[in-house]
Amino acid sequence: MLQDKDILELFKKSEALLSGHFELTSGLHSNQYFQCALVLQYPNYCELLAKGLKEKFADFPKPDKVIGPALGGVTLAYELARSVKEVIELIKREGAEVIAVGSVVNRSSQSVDFGVPFRSLIKMEVQTYQPSNCPLCEQGIPVYKPGSKALKK
Repeated sequence: MLQDKDILELFKKSEALLSGHFELTSGLHSNQYFQCALVLQYPNYCELLAKGLKEKFADFPKPDKVIGPALGGVTLAYELARSVKEVIELIKREGAEVIAVGSVVNRSSQSVDFGVPFRSLIKMEVQTYQPSNCPLCEQGIPVYKPGSKALKK
């Protein structure tokens, strides 16, 4: 079974655990960011993470479909499965049933209710700040908004 230290090592080796000043999808700022696409670009790392996540859902029935949001998630979905709120709504609109949500990294400091069981390979407490109260902004550190949400369709 994959341990937290093993997962972090994969992120570090692939330079996917970023430090700096980031604007998250939520609008909050953080000094760390997990760029999953960087770790998932390596097939052997993707396979290890997918197997680890699959073990987290061993007690669930085998799903009929596997959904992967965002570019990095598509790669992982190829190996396994995952989805989040906006994807859950899309799935429900199409008449399918979501049985669970999985992620490689859970960086939320609060529990998130997706309406179905949620499991992750690793949970990391990552400090976040409101933009109006961000010490990184106060230091004049430029903010970077990573991820694939800004990509044009």
